[in-house]
Amino acid sequence: MASKSTVMRAGILIFIAIVLFAIGGGLIIHDKIEYKGFVKIKATIIGYDEKLDYDVEDDSYDILYAEIVQYIVDGMIYTATNPLYSSKLKLEKGEQIEIAYNPKYPSQCIFVKSRKVFPIILMAFGSVFLLIGIIIAILGRSIGKSNSKTKDYSMSYFNISD
Repeated sequence: MASKSTVMRAGILIFIAIVLFAIGGGLIIHDKIEYKGFVKIKATIIGYDEKLDYDVEDDSYDILYAEIVQYIVDGMIYTATNPLYSSKLKLEKGEQIEIAYNPKYPSQCIFVKSRKVFPIILMAFGSVFLLIGIIIAILGRSIGKSNSKTKDYSMSYFNISD
């Protein structure tokens, strides 16, 4: 049988995995409910918003970018800025990305790809924790079985009796 500490470690890792899966899945479900009825369309990148982010390790500033897009609904032009900033410019001006807008209030939109990234990252970390937890549980169990088959002769050499 595996030691209590090995079982505890495996249990904690599996618990963390379940929590990460639950949070990631919950965010995906929340978005499906919150943005139900939103209409997906292509928006054109017209520029980037920039902001400075202080990097403590390098004692320097990094420039972060967020896409500014335009999209047309019922002949009206709307402009929106992605709330998720990135350290790299991924697309050029004039390229298109997918957004979803509220048909009741077309100025209200979400950047579809940005909404999917965080839950997927959480669930990926959850998968890693689950895998490690299962490996620890299996290895701990097999090590425990092999240890139970061997007899401990460490004190018999000194002829010590209890």
